[in-house]
Amino acid sequence: MGNADMNTEVCNTFPTPIEARFIRIQPVGWNNHTSLRFEILKCKGTCSGNWTYYDDACYYVNTTLMLFDEAVSMCESMGTILTSIHTQAENDFVQSMKIGIEAWIGLHDRTQEGVFEWLDETQTSYFRWSTYQPNNANGGQDCVNMLYTGGWADQPCATFESGAICKKIADQTIY
Repeated sequence: MGNADMNTEVCNTFPTPIEARFIRIQPVGWNNHTSLRFEILKCKGTCSGNWTYYDDACYYVNTTLMLFDEAVSMCESMGTILTSIHTQAENDFVQSMKIGIEAWIGLHDRTQEGVFEWLDETQTSYFRWSTYQPNNANGGQDCVNMLYTGGWADQPCATFESGAICKKIADQTIY
């Protein structure tokens, strides 16, 4: 088998391209030759059904008006959680998905007033508060809603109704 035939055979080992975020290439000695070992470190994720992919996560928008705890239960029934948001880019993406509605996100200060935390327990280092927010107007505004503008506002969990955005880790595939 000539070199050209051998290269064709190796290329045909993967019938479709492999899309990865990072690969590690390591030279490996073998039979007095050097070969290369490739490791796929981060494959592109995929989302199924009505979920939308963004940065290794899948997002789902429910436009039905519901209370915060109903939104939490709805996401949990799908094996997910109300979304956390950690960058301006992610906030812009989530805002673009909402299709003109306000939506619950997974931020709250139910444990301690003024100390906001994500339901998924990730770090709270990014906030996108709307003007004069959070204000806890009339007390009891412990759950956070993303407004039409993309800004956030604290709202009463048990009386304010809104849509919801769920988030889950994307399925990792090699294709």
